[in-house]
Amino acid sequence: MAETPSDWVYLMFPASLGEQSLGMVWEALDEVAGSGSIVDNRLISQEAGIQFTSDFKGRLLPLDDLLKKMPGSRFEALEQDRLKIELPNPS
Repeated sequence: MAETPSDWVYLMFPASLGEQSLGMVWEALDEVAGSGSIVDNRLISQEAGIQFTSDFKGRLLPLDDLLKKMPGSRFEALEQDRLKIELPNPS
């Protein structure tokens, strides 16, 4: 994946993320997307997972940079503005 143009982007993560993993996700998104771009995060359901809502105000989400911050993760486009991210299991 390269870059995705959008204003609002919904990033979905597994519902099983612990506090430390949630902090790592927040920090990675904040660094890659820019401070203040995360406008909401909430558990949607156990099946759908935790949704981070980001406002990119017409900027591009640099997916390659995000992957570098989350090595071993897998990205799956669910919709034009929704991305599912599976993090690797910690060793």
